Amino acid sequence: MALLDIKNIRKKFDETEVLRGVSFSVNKGDVVSILGPSGSGKTTLLRCVNFLEKADSGLMEFDGQMYDLNTISKKEILEIQKHTGFVFQDYNLFRNKNVLDNVTLGLTSARKMSHDKAEKKAMDMLGRVGMADHAKQFPSQLSGGQQQRVAIARALATDPKIIYFDEPTSALDPQLTGEVLTVMRQLADDGMTMLVVTHEMSFARDVSSKVIFMDGGVVVESGTPDVFFRNPKEERTREFLRMEENNYMKKRLLAAVLAATTVLLSACGSGSTSSTASGNGGADHLAKIQKAGKLVVGLEGDWQPFSYHDKDDKLVGYDVEVAQNIAKKLGVEADIQEGPWDGLFAGMDSGRYDIVVNGVDVTEERQKKYDFSDPYAYDHTVLIVKKGNKDIKTFDDLKGKTTANSIGSTYQEIGEQYGATVK
Repeated sequence: MALLDIKNIRKKFDETEVLRGVSFSVNKGDVVSILGPSGSGKTTLLRCVNFLEKADSGLMEFDGQMYDLNTISKKEILEIQKHTGFVFQDYNLFRNKNVLDNVTLGLTSARKMSHDKAEKKAMDMLGRVGMADHAKQFPSQLSGGQQQRVAIARALATDPKIIYFDEPTSALDPQLTGEVLTVMRQLADDGMTMLVVTHEMSFARDVSSKVIFMDGGVVVESGTPDVFFRNPKEERTREFLRMEENNYMKKRLLAAVLAATTVLLSACGSGSTSSTASGNGGADHLAKIQKAGKLVVGLEGDWQPFSYHDKDDKLVGYDVEVAQNIAKKLGVEADIQEGPWDGLFAGMDSGRYDIVVNGVDVTEERQKKYDFSDPYAYDHTVLIVKKGNKDIKTFDDLKGKTTANSIGSTYQEIGEQYGATVK
């Protein structure tokens, strides 16, 4: 039985019909992601479902009770909202209240909970999203990702049966986006029912139990993530996915060019001990590069899709394009030299490379010696085991086991850290 069942919901703004008969259902424990281009009606749908906008018509069954969205009473709306949470894309925190008060306010005012009980509840929820240590800080003192985690804690504090998320990461940079998505993934693992309007394709693919694609105020297609992303039925869906993939690659490449250029130029201007700078400082190093007419770049060359050889044995990939664009921006040619991963830092130290464009873990020790750009992509470590395996569920289960890893890599260190024999 569905926790939430929406039938034929419609909504107009003036003469524009934004929702044109949308129907879908959400079962308890589901994570349903709603995708679609701007103007497709996603946010309006979410706001109508939680009565932040009034639908013109449609039926809603919530937790076994049926409601007509056109005639539903204020009392009925308030009763439903007691069992729902809403996370806005712009956080909607009270700027004049600290984190703790932002979470307790709804508990003490709307639910008449005692102050002491509300504070305990709020601290529990802040701890759940990793924000307990910031309870006395104000929103202006927090990053966007931290503010959004406070907003999630506020939604959780009401013990909702379902939480609605309206583009919760749209205002965040990649690192802060990761913070929020990590919390949402944990909520999904804990069985929280969620309806999420999002542009994060990886979240929709990896976490959702169901994906809904909207366009022009209607549901074009819906299904499990595996079917939706691997074998979409509708051409409009395929077109949207191709567009999203292209936009993602363009944004990532642009971010890479800007970030990696910052590495070189900031090092050249700082006179730091980074191996991107030498002699009397970064300015001399930059002058040397420009005089030589080339930028010597080190990278692996065998790490798809970042740097690899295509069928014609041409070196291609995102890191290759990044290197070429940095050189172009500096007005020189890119001299790209391939080398083993464990030789890249040695090449920097010896002066063989001007810069390295490659995947690497940014550790405290490395930061003391090298300048790093903000990353343009993140690589995650996962465990791959046989289907049906029951012995290894987490990294802690690696103790006494044998793993296959690249020798000398960070992955070897991780395996050994958890007690595995690495081969």
